[in-house]
This record gives sequence, structure tokens and C-alpha cells, in this order.
Amino acid sequence: MLKKALGIMDDLLGNKGAEKEKLKAKEQQEKKKDKKIESKTDNAIEIPTSTRQTKKELTQEHIHLLNKAFNMLKNEEGITTIAELGHYLSNEHGFKAGDFIGSKSLRVIYSEIDNGEAYTLTQDEQKTHIIYIERKEKMQLQSRPKLHNKVKTASPKENSTSLFDFAWFRNGYEVAINDLQKQAIQEEWGKNNKYLKYYIESRFKITIEKYPELLFFTENKSKAYFNTGLLTNNWKDLYAYFNKKPATFNGKEVNYCFVGFVDENYRDFAGNELPDTINFFKNAEDIYFDASLDIKYNENHILEHNIDRFPEFVKRIPPGGNRAIWLDGIIKHTKKRIQRNYRTVIPQWYNGSLCFLLPLSFDDSTINKPELLLTCIKKQDYYWIATCLTPEMAYSNARIIAKPESDWLKP
Repeated sequence: MLKKALGIMDDLLGNKGAEKEKLKAKEQQEKKKDKKIESKTDNAIEIPTSTRQTKKELTQEHIHLLNKAFNMLKNEEGITTIAELGHYLSNEHGFKAGDFIGSKSLRVIYSEIDNGEAYTLTQDEQKTHIIYIERKEKMQLQSRPKLHNKVKTASPKENSTSLFDFAWFRNGYEVAINDLQKQAIQEEWGKNNKYLKYYIESRFKITIEKYPELLFFTENKSKAYFNTGLLTNNWKDLYAYFNKKPATFNGKEVNYCFVGFVDENYRDFAGNELPDTINFFKNAEDIYFDASLDIKYNENHILEHNIDRFPEFVKRIPPGGNRAIWLDGIIKHTKKRIQRNYRTVIPQWYNGSLCFLLPLSFDDSTINKPELLLTCIKKQDYYWIATCLTPEMAYSNARIIAKPESDWLKP
């Protein structure tokens, strides 16, 4: 009996030992699994140096570099974006852009510096791909590291009306324009948005020359913005927005950096007055073309200097009186069209002033597709033809004021 009892106990103990072994093996498997997960997480947030340091191996040297990058790029309010940090670290320190830009890793690294007590990260409500980063309040009270003085503090070119003498574009002008095209009410802007580029550059130039009060600055001039005249699909005004960040751009010294095209709900605008769009028409007469007035022109300038813009059959007319007689007849025909349909004339901006576009139709087949347009400026009691334009040139000038609602002028 005793032997039997001892045998049973041995069996029980053996089973327990086996169970312990199973539990031990299971624990080891779980640990391996955790290590794999941990390894993946570490790889996702690693600093891409040549030694491939992981999060656990993040050194004070790395943290100093990350803080330095933030201090370089923050604006006057102490804010920058994860994307800007990614660009800086990639361009200035040789980090692989793919490990930072547009990925989660850099965001995670900053959020975990000093156990999450260093920085606050906020997602833009409208452009969810934009992540803002700023120091937490207690960090802002501490002394800040000396900033890396890479760029020269400079002033915009004196009396310049060029957008590119005022601001530089961190991600390139092309990217900025493409973003604007996507935000604005859809319309045809030509190949590579060429009309939109000309529109924005011209709007800025006109604002500086004629309506400087519509370029708004904050009190300390750390920010600037103007109304583009375009609307979102929700009928919100779109603004060009800039931060003061002096730099040398395309060989020019400029004071402001383009931030983006934003609508009136942008968070930095909260409680601020916003600029109106340009009002080109002060009086009703400004938009009215009086077809009863004479139209005069310089024969040499229009019919000789610009003859290359005319169709081939006009070029074959001998220079002199015959060409002038022919053009007078075309202008009379155009005036009759205007008297019967005021939309035949389109306002445009030319050489710093408001004027009109008159379509020249040389036969019935070109009534809705004029080959040439006359730029007419209002004088005291007549109109003066300043120049003649091709349809492409004319559309660029007309679109500065408004989208032409015409049967004959299209992009």
C-alpha cells in the first residue's frame, strides 16, 4: 500500500513538474513575442544615425540636437511643425527624410522627450496631416539654448513689389500653388496652374502698389497676411500667410517665410481683424464701357510694332493707310457688338490700371474665338488702345480682377 501511495505521489509531483515546465516555456514564448513587438516599436521611432540608435539608446546628445532643431524653426509664438523639423534634420544633419517626413517616428520621439514633459503636439483641425509642436509651459520658463545663426537677418528689397522679394517658400512655390488650387473653388488655371501663379503674384504686386493697407501685419510684424480674393468650396476667404523668418532665397535677402494658404478659420486668426479682398471698382462707371466714345490708337505701335500678333492675312496688307482703314472697320464692328451685348467687353488689369479688353473678330468663324484683343484705357472723352494682346495674355490680365464670365475668353 505504501509503495502504491508513494507511486501516486510521484505521479502527482511529476505532473506538477511537467506543468511548471509548460508554464516556463509559455512565459519564454511570451517574452520573445514582447521583444519582437518592442523591437518593432523601437525601430519605428529610432533616430536614423549611422549607428541606428533606438529609443532606449536615445542619448543626451540626440535630445540636444532635437531641441536645437526646434529652437531653430519655432516662430515668434514658439510653434513649428513636425514636417518642418523633418526637413531641417534631413537637410542639415543628413538624416534620412523617409524616417521622419510624413511618418510617425519623429512625432513619437518629441512626445517622449523627458518622459513626455517637454513638448505638446497638436493636430491641425483642417489639415490633419499638419502636426504643430510647442514647448510645454514649464519648459518655456527655462533658459533656452543659443540659437544656431545660419541665415542673415535681412530686409526686403527696397520699394519692391515682387512676392519673391517679400517671402521665401520653404517647400517651393510650385507646392504652395498646387495646395491653393486644391483648396479654392475649382476652375481651369491652365497647364501647371500658370494662370494661378500669375494671379497670386499680380495680386500681391497690386496690393503693395495700390492697396498697401490690405497687407496686414501683427503688432510686432512677426506675421503678415493678405486676402487672395479666392474662396473655398464653403465660401470661406483664402489668405496667404507668412511668418517673419529672415533668409537668403534665390540669391535675395527676404524677411518672411511663406506658411501656407489658409482660410478665415485658421487658428492664428482667432480674434484678429482680417483684410478685405481688393475692390477694383469704386464706382459703377468704372465697369461701364461707353461704346459711344471714340477709340483712338497709335498706328505705328499697334500695326507696326505688334504686327506679329496679327493673323497672316493682316501681315500681307501693305504697311500704311490700308492697314489702318482695315483696323478702323474692325473696331466699328466691335463697337456694334458691345452696344448689343455689354458682356462683350471684359475688364482687365494692365500696367497698374483698370482698363477693358475688346475682342477683334476677323470673320464669322472667330466671333467666339477672337484671335486678338485690344487693351482700351478710358481717357477724358475717348478710349485709347494701349496695346493688343493674344487670348492667353488677355486671360491672365482679366483673371486678376475676376473670372471672366464670357463666351469668348476662356483659359
